[in-house]
Amino acid sequence: MMADQPPPQAPPRQVEPASRPPVLSLTEAAHLDPTQAQTLLGTKAASLARLAGAGFPVPPGVVVTAAAAADWDQAYRRLHAVAAELGDPDQRFAVRSSATAEDLAGASFAGQYETVLDVGLDELPDAVRRVVDSAASARVAAYRQAHPQAAAADPSGSGGGMAVLVQVMIPAD
Repeated sequence: MMADQPPPQAPPRQVEPASRPPVLSLTEAAHLDPTQAQTLLGTKAASLARLAGAGFPVPPGVVVTAAAAADWDQAYRRLHAVAAELGDPDQRFAVRSSATAEDLAGASFAGQYETVLDVGLDELPDAVRRVVDSAASARVAAYRQAHPQAAAADPSGSGGGMAVLVQVMIPAD
């Protein structure tokens, strides 16, 4: 191989539905098949994982997938372990929604779901639950009802396609 050529990249990885992980780092997520990543991680997290995988400066993070709902205790243990590796013990985090129906051509859920900023490591489970629970809020239900294309993207109407993005908090200048 010539010195000026980038190393060959591994093909995108497919994840079998039965083995969908409840928590993935953005680094792990960058290696998923793009279509599958969007379904598993939601639009925002899938886009950030793709950017991080391409070498863009994206704050390190973790994605709690919709599969976490099957066993929250296991998901929170994995979240704590992965998030703890992202910085020192006093690291603060931004906890944000990443739903499959969040950013559509004719509808945007921007501002509808909760975002929790400046969260400590031990506060992550509560912050993740707040974001997930916000998918069932009255304002999200009203927005979903007013935008049928959003309801079609999440037919459960419950935010069943909700993933949660946890990133290292970057102090504002």
